[in-house]
Amino acid sequence: MKNAGTCMLVFLGGALAGAATALMLSPKCGADLRDSIKEMIDKEMGAIRERYHDIKEHVH
Repeated sequence: MKNAGTCMLVFLGGALAGAATALMLSPKCGADLRDSIKEMIDKEMGAIRERYHDIKEHVH
């Protein structure tokens, strides 16, 4: 279980680093950038939820 928590933190850290990089390198205007960020966050949250449920099922 401890290993799963570590993996999740590493995953979240990578997602944050990717988001920060995208923000710094983006040539988009503010509204387009906000929409892109929202879509990216929604996608990553879906992946996190999916992984959480996989880990939860594996543990039980």
